[in-house]
Amino acid sequence: MTDKKLLITGANGFVGSHLARLALDNGYKVFAAVRKTSDLSTLEGLPVNLVYPDYRNINSVTGLLNQEGITHIAHLAGLTKGRTLDDYMEANATVTVSLARASLECQRPVEKFVFVSSMAA
Repeated sequence: MTDKKLLITGANGFVGSHLARLALDNGYKVFAAVRKTSDLSTLEGLPVNLVYPDYRNINSVTGLLNQEGITHIAHLAGLTKGRTLDDYMEANATVTVSLARASLECQRPVEKFVFVSSMAA
């Protein structure tokens, strides 16, 4: 069993699904952070663990990291446009800060946190 555990936000997107495949090929256990309403067709057939973090609750995110023993995070999720500025800021800034804070507060420090944003952000 591997001790490398990667949480990928936006795992069902183009970049996220390719990263999931690459990580699996390199021995990582992959946790795909997605919304309950997400189209998961890009992850079909992959042995990933679907998780549904509540980014508005930092204790929930920290709990997920602790429970699963996450060692690496690739934060790929975001919006290129939102219905309102608040929606845009929530998705691109608030979620990122929550995830980063949780990664610092978990029991076992996250070894690597990679944040990928868009040109729009």
